[in-house]
Amino acid sequence: MNFREIKERAKNLFKLNYWYCVIISFLVGLNGSRGVSYVRSFESIFSKPDSGNDYRELITPEKMAVILAVVGAIVLTSTMISIVVYAIRLFAIEPLTVSGSKFFLTNIYQKGDLNLVGHGYTENYKNVVKVLFFRDMYVLLWSLLLLIPGIVKSYEYFAVSYLLAEDPNIDKDEAFRLSKEITRGHKFNLFLFDLSFIGWYLLLFFTCGLILPFWTVPYHRQALACYYDELTRGRRNQGYDQGMNQGYDQGMNQGYDQGMNQGYDQGMNQGTNYGYPQDKDNE
Repeated sequence: MNFREIKERAKNLFKLNYWYCVIISFLVGLNGSRGVSYVRSFESIFSKPDSGNDYRELITPEKMAVILAVVGAIVLTSTMISIVVYAIRLFAIEPLTVSGSKFFLTNIYQKGDLNLVGHGYTENYKNVVKVLFFRDMYVLLWSLLLLIPGIVKSYEYFAVSYLLAEDPNIDKDEAFRLSKEITRGHKFNLFLFDLSFIGWYLLLFFTCGLILPFWTVPYHRQALACYYDELTRGRRNQGYDQGMNQGYDQGMNQGYDQGMNQGYDQGMNQGTNYGYPQDKDNE
């Protein structure tokens, strides 16, 4: 798959609908980063012991109990805050990902409209939230093992938001199955495709960050939609051909049956008229 052609196509589409792409990309960006926050560090609650004192005398069972209680309270509070923040993001903000996918997919073949910003909320909202929740949880659980498996899974589920954009009623298991099928053999290429935009992101240091919302991010999002379109074009063409063949066969069968029935009825009527003698009164 030619990265240059996809990016050139995306750039042209982005330019044709520049401001709408910028606005939608900004709204989708409210979703922020994935995952759950963790407590990374906290200041030490110990004062430096004197060199002449025994460390075991400084850490008494009473002090250890206080330390464990403080650490437990910090972890519990951080976890509760993370859960609340994630719940708000999941129910209020993350459906914008599906809306953005719908917009940029639509923008490939016709001018996308701002009305699509509500697509993730108005089209089977419960199913959209459910599928996105399981996607986030799967990526998080794989990331807890090691960083690389989490990255691999995030690219394996790359197509989920686009599948929801195309069909908000899609079953959870079907969405993950199709996404896995679509990205099979393309996950590393998707990673390289993302990496090809690093130069645009580095320009933020020379533009005070202004290039991100007004060029880099919407351009990148449109390019990813074009990449998905390229990945699924064969599947869509196959479905179209299959539908045409089924429709043709069904039409031929219906026409044949209808013709046979009409011929049979006509033959019976003619047989009734000509197979029996006419009424003598009419002679």
